[in-house]
Amino acid sequence: MKTSHALAFLGCTHAKQLRLTQPNRGSDLIDTGIPDITFIDLTSYVGLTATGLLTLNLLLGLLLSVRHNSVTSWLRRRLPIYNLHNWIGYTALAVVLLHPVMLLPSATARFGWLDVAVPFWAPNQPLINSIGALATYTLLFVVVTSYLRKRIGIGTWKKLHYTAYAVTVALFAHSLLTNPNLDDKPVDFTDGGKIFIEACAVIALAAISWRVLYSSQRSTLAITKP
Repeated sequence: MKTSHALAFLGCTHAKQLRLTQPNRGSDLIDTGIPDITFIDLTSYVGLTATGLLTLNLLLGLLLSVRHNSVTSWLRRRLPIYNLHNWIGYTALAVVLLHPVMLLPSATARFGWLDVAVPFWAPNQPLINSIGALATYTLLFVVVTSYLRKRIGIGTWKKLHYTAYAVTVALFAHSLLTNPNLDDKPVDFTDGGKIFIEACAVIALAAISWRVLYSSQRSTLAITKP
C-alpha cells in the first residue's frame, strides 16, 4: 500500500509540473482535434512552410534576374521558371497570411485580430512578431506590384522589386528569433525547426552573394571590353 501511495503521489506531482510548465495546453489540444498538436504547433509548421517556399522563390527570382536558360544549362530541359516564380510567390503569400491567423483559436496564445494585424501590443513577443508583420506587409507589396508591373512600368517595378530583399531580412530575423512556444524562454537554435531555418538562411545568403558577384563580374567585363 505504501508503494502504491508513493507512486500515486509521484504521478500527481508530475502532472502538476506539466500543468505549471504548459498552461492551458489541454484546451489547445482539444480545439485542434489532433493529438499532441496545438494551434501554436500548427502556426510553427505553417511558418516553416512559408520559410521554405520563400527561400525557393528567392532562388528562382535570382535565376530570372541573370536570364538563366535551363535548356543550355546542366538541366538540358526547359523549365517554366517564370511561371514557377509567380505561382510559388502567390502560394507563399497565402501561407504567410495564414501563419498568424492560426493563433486566433489558441487559448494559450491569447491573440486577437488586432494582435495579428498590428502585433506591437501582442501578448507574446511583440517586437519579434512586429518584424514578422513587417515581412508580411512588405511581401504583400512585392506581390501586388509584381502583378501590376505592366501598369507601373517595368523600370519602376524593377526598382520597387528590390524590397524583396527586405522581406528576406525581416523573414529570417522573425523566424530565427521567435520562440516557437511563444514564451519568454531562450530560443533553442539547435531545435529541428531552427536548423531548417538556419539552412534556408545560409542558402539565401549564398545565393544573394553569388548574384552580387555575378553583377560585379559583368560590370568589370563591360568596362574592360574594348
